[in-house]
Amino acid sequence: LHQLYNDCARYNLKIVGIAFDRDTRSVKNYLERNSIKWINIFDEQTNSQIAEKYRVGVFPTFVLIDPDGKIIFRGTGKKGLQKVRSILMNGSI
Repeated sequence: LHQLYNDCARYNLKIVGIAFDRDTRSVKNYLERNSIKWINIFDEQTNSQIAEKYRVGVFPTFVLIDPDGKIIFRGTGKKGLQKVRSILMNGSI
């Protein structure tokens, strides 16, 4: 994700991380420790709205959304991230 973030301008991409957790303090510490600079939103585990809306049940889940708000890809884990890169580099699913 760090490399993808660095390539964002080239791919016209915005990364938004969703922290599905119970404690904002631990999330902030994690973001700082791992030098995560992209946008992150806290989605409280006990009252999840974002994970529920996007049907996230496995972590990490990658969702590519086009400029019109249409989901064009959903994947999980390392293979999901590889597919995201492939879609961005090749311009097709």
